[in-house]
Amino acid sequence: MSGMRRILRDVWFNVVVTHPIWPQRSRAWLLKVGGVKARGAGILSGTRVIGGSRVVIGPGSFVNTGCTFDAGAMIELGENVSVGPGATFLTSTHQVGGRDARAGSVVLAPIRVGSGAWIGARVVVLPGVTIGPGAVIAAGSVVTEDCVGHSLHAGVPARFKKFLS
Repeated sequence: MSGMRRILRDVWFNVVVTHPIWPQRSRAWLLKVGGVKARGAGILSGTRVIGGSRVVIGPGSFVNTGCTFDAGAMIELGENVSVGPGATFLTSTHQVGGRDARAGSVVLAPIRVGSGAWIGARVVVLPGVTIGPGAVIAAGSVVTEDCVGHSLHAGVPARFKKFLS
């Protein structure tokens, strides 16, 4: 992608689409124009999307204000997923480099969130994580590894706390 095209895409996603003037339905349509698949999802203002064509948000899902989707690899949210304000989904990291540059080569890995899951406020989901259906991730948690379905995970790093009925 050319430099100018990348700039225009970033302006589209992070200035035009995220502006509070747009109602939720219009915002979902504008995101679709930019490549995000979010049919039937509610997405509030202030949500940043990087790499929009690699974001799929299932019907009935809700993304609260100020969330970030850094989609160097796929990010898939199932149906009826709730995402709290300020949550961040990161699909890229770095290998640990040598003495002169500790941030080495970029590593990309997808994120998957199962249907009915609830991602709390300010949760950070790191590359390669799968969150099972019906899982709850407590506010402020950092998810570094897979979370089983229908369970509660909390903390930094997020740890299994209990199964949910």
